[in-house]
Amino acid sequence: MLIFNHNNPAKSRLRTIHAIHEIITHMHSIFSIAIKDDYIHKDPSFGLADKFLSAHKFAQKHDLNTN
Repeated sequence: MLIFNHNNPAKSRLRTIHAIHEIITHMHSIFSIAIKDDYIHKDPSFGLADKFLSAHKFAQKHDLNTN
């Protein structure tokens, strides 16, 4: 899933991307407590960040110069 403007792929929605990665970080923290307390055995949010490219990874993937 990409959170970028398809009409202008060089322009990302950085605030949205930052918010998503911040939520994923919080999810890891919550699930680590559940794992520690043996409620679950693995973190269901593991790998979720790979579904949402950071602006830097998006630029690299599409050979965009963002400087």
